[in-house]
Amino acid sequence: MNASERRATFALASIFALRMLGLFMIIPVFSIAGQHYHGATPALLGLAIGIYGLFQALFQIPVSLLADRFSRKPLIVFGLLLFALGGAIAALSDSITGVIIGRAVAGSGAVSAVVMALLADVTREEQRTKAMATMGMSIALSFIVAFTLGPWLHAHVGMSGLFWVTSGAGLLAIVSLLLVPTPRRLLPQRTESYRHQLQQVIRLGDINRLHSAIFLLHLLMTAAFVLIPIQLVNIAHLPPSEHATVYLPLMLLGFVLAIPGIIIAEARRQMRGIFILAMLMLSGSYGVLLFTGNSALGLLVGLGLFFCAFNGH
Repeated sequence: MNASERRATFALASIFALRMLGLFMIIPVFSIAGQHYHGATPALLGLAIGIYGLFQALFQIPVSLLADRFSRKPLIVFGLLLFALGGAIAALSDSITGVIIGRAVAGSGAVSAVVMALLADVTREEQRTKAMATMGMSIALSFIVAFTLGPWLHAHVGMSGLFWVTSGAGLLAIVSLLLVPTPRRLLPQRTESYRHQLQQVIRLGDINRLHSAIFLLHLLMTAAFVLIPIQLVNIAHLPPSEHATVYLPLMLLGFVLAIPGIIIAEARRQMRGIFILAMLMLSGSYGVLLFTGNSALGLLVGLGLFFCAFNGH
């Protein structure tokens, strides 16, 4: 890649990583720390964690179709402003309802597909695989950093401070966008209406099956981490501030163990097989947590299998 492509790829990968922090950073601490909010219940705590990803899923396709009709940079800026606004709403809230609203607003800034489209605009076709791989690495890194940083940061700045950090990350992502050159792109003249185009995309069977699998994957993760932080406190006797000492080594181990599967999937075009294997491993991790999760060892083994399967996806 030339200098311009490297700069653009780094900047867009940074945007991805900063936004993903908003999805992952509160997950390992919120089920415990969120109990002090007015009106908090286990179901509402889970909703506050998961509604960010749910609203991203709802708005991802509509916003991505807009990116084919309008300039992509303004759409990204608008989405990042929504992300920052949502973090601020959650930070200023003292009720679980306010946090849910803030997380929903943050998730509605669904610009992941627009960022990927802009990456394709500013890189040459022969360099696009490298750029996409860099983007994937940024997502994996943000997952590891968020689960490690979340518990530590919460111990120092509290839940409100954690939301302010995610809001600041959104504003920082806008600054990163300044490093990306504006591509010269002719907007295509669409003969079909936006509504018709949206209906066509929603009816794509293969895409919908993939969407369903990803939805279930993140549903399982959200559900698990409503309970797992509490188990680490009650069973492993670890205060929330020390949960990172469990998450970090298990995530790194899971990432290392997932690398052979990723290589096979790419080199031999066995994505489907590796995906199914990762789903089976994920089911196995829940089986371990179900039957042996009342012991510290069973909890650690189940978590290790979970992170390996999750990284494999």
